[in-house]
Amino acid sequence: MEAINDAIAKLAPELRSEWSELHPEHRDPADTLGSWRPEHRLAVRTALADYASSQTDARDVVENIGCWSCKIGAALTCVVAREALKHALEGDSRPQLAIDTAERWVRGEATTEECGEACRLAAESAASALSSADWSSIDTSALFSYTQQTPEFGANVPFHTACAATSAGNAAFCVGYAVSNLGDAEPTNDARTTCASGFANATEHSANAAVRKNQGQSLDDELQRLCQVIAEALRTGSVGEWIG
Repeated sequence: MEAINDAIAKLAPELRSEWSELHPEHRDPADTLGSWRPEHRLAVRTALADYASSQTDARDVVENIGCWSCKIGAALTCVVAREALKHALEGDSRPQLAIDTAERWVRGEATTEECGEACRLAAESAASALSSADWSSIDTSALFSYTQQTPEFGANVPFHTACAATSAGNAAFCVGYAVSNLGDAEPTNDARTTCASGFANATEHSANAAVRKNQGQSLDDELQRLCQVIAEALRTGSVGEWIG
């Protein structure tokens, strides 16, 4: 990633040499986080934060970072997906479980299989939220693929609220699904690219949750706001603390 390469290039020669030795091709840079020097940590954290804050579309941010490091990309996508949790239906903990499990995977505390199971529950959450919507004012004849399920939360949830909750569930599902598809072996470049694309999808769903809940809000504005959320997570938030 160009921002990282530029930041590392500014370090002392011995630090640049150590960095190169730590990161052979195909290995996720975060796998060696425990061996990074403080200078490496600061350079990476600052470079990623500056990059995120300079962008206008958070989908591109998480995808590009995810292509460089699936684990850092996943951690940042979890931050974004958490922004949508406030739009999940009250009492439904499944989206949070999917995000929590992906974060545990980042820290080496959960398997990709566990992420897959948690994301399946998040998908169920998304479907049940849509089935709980009050469809009385909506023309469902145009929704050819819609199959109503038995509502878990009653059938009178305001339509825009249910749609926001659906997007929140989908955001959690996408981050968990992206991680689960990596498997527990060292991923290939193609697998990392696919995973990073999943991070972008999760980010779009998270942004859509806010747009659908706050009718009239622009998707572009929300995606730009999420860039700043990512930057803050790197500077002073949970991801920055994890990187060190």
